[in-house]
Amino acid sequence: MTYGNTIAAEQLLRPTSSGQQPSACRSVAPCVRNQQSSRGGTRLLNAARAGPLPGGLRRLRPFKNEKLQRPRVAQSSVDLLDSLDVLDDETLELSLAEADSAVPEVLASVDAVEALEAALAARSAQEPELAQPTPTGLLSRAVQGMILLNISAALFGSNQVVIKLAEADVSVGALNALRFGIAALCFLPAASRGLRMPQLRGTALELGMWLFGGYTLQAMGLELTTASRGAFTGTFTVLAVPILVGLSGRKIPWTTWAAAAGALTGVGLLTTSGADPNVGDALCIASAALFGVHKWRSETATAAHNESTNELIAVQLLVLACASALLCAPEFLQQASQGPEHLLAAAGSLPWPALAFMGLATTAFTLSVEMHALKAVSSPLAALIYTAEPLWGALFAWVLLGERWGPTGWAGAALIIASTLAAQFAGGAEKPKEA
Repeated sequence: MTYGNTIAAEQLLRPTSSGQQPSACRSVAPCVRNQQSSRGGTRLLNAARAGPLPGGLRRLRPFKNEKLQRPRVAQSSVDLLDSLDVLDDETLELSLAEADSAVPEVLASVDAVEALEAALAARSAQEPELAQPTPTGLLSRAVQGMILLNISAALFGSNQVVIKLAEADVSVGALNALRFGIAALCFLPAASRGLRMPQLRGTALELGMWLFGGYTLQAMGLELTTASRGAFTGTFTVLAVPILVGLSGRKIPWTTWAAAAGALTGVGLLTTSGADPNVGDALCIASAALFGVHKWRSETATAAHNESTNELIAVQLLVLACASALLCAPEFLQQASQGPEHLLAAAGSLPWPALAFMGLATTAFTLSVEMHALKAVSSPLAALIYTAEPLWGALFAWVLLGERWGPTGWAGAALIIASTLAAQFAGGAEKPKEA
């Protein structure tokens, strides 16, 4: 018999506050009507502590608290009777005086159990709140992704102006090689891990080549057109991505198509405001198409390598840096052939602040944001968000380069803003669930 059974027996033998007999004794007549001797109580309590009960009584079954799995105090005579397999009336003579002497011990045990229950209840009430915080709607992954993509659009818009400023001092090949080399250094540890993953390595090689083609055509186009027009023609991505996604068999919401049409109309108004279209505009449009392919393929790649996103980014940047270095290798060899002094002088004349900004902010950061955001935001919506890039590009070009456009340009800008905002608030932020 356990200690809990002993407590149960002692509790049931306490007199009530009105002086009546205990409930257990009232239920078993021979128990207390002849309170002549305490020998029966002594035998029962000692037997409960020592082992099997005398007089043919079997051991009391322990009372268990379901929550704490600890012995509990019996609350009524029913509990006591239920705990007995066989009840011998002649043997069950318990001393009330001896039971009363155990009251302090019983109350102390009850207090200890209640304190333990309260402590465990308080702990269990706190743990779910700390371990599993409930995110609010404003902090959902899709909303976070859209906010970060809008920040990236602003940085990409500034990138057009920075490229225009930097190209006066450095060639396209050298600019890209240094820009992507700086970005790759930020992810060098992740790149070393990614290169040891064969499947990821192949995916990153493909994505890196799409980016290499897009950035190269963009830099070449910006040599022949204005920064603001280059930014606006680059928004052809907003049409390229839905077309590619639709061809892959996925349904595109009509709101996305409507927003894309509105944004492209705005781009058309802006690009016809000012100088006539030229080859540079066509190169920027081709660049946007390649960026669209990259976004479409990145959406699939991030799902396939969900736990290795940083490695995927790092290897892409490494591919960009190596491909750009190969492109400018003839130029580097020519500079080196003129002697180390000439090479050092050329390195000192490079626009390092602009290169650092492009490598860190508009390449490493923006690519990282895009790859993580595409886990929660669909690629067509991401492309629509990037249509705000020309607005930022035009703003920076207005302030830093003095470029202007006419009334139709302002109308186009307003149409782009309306289209992108409508797409983001139309409820199409979440990626479709896979069947």
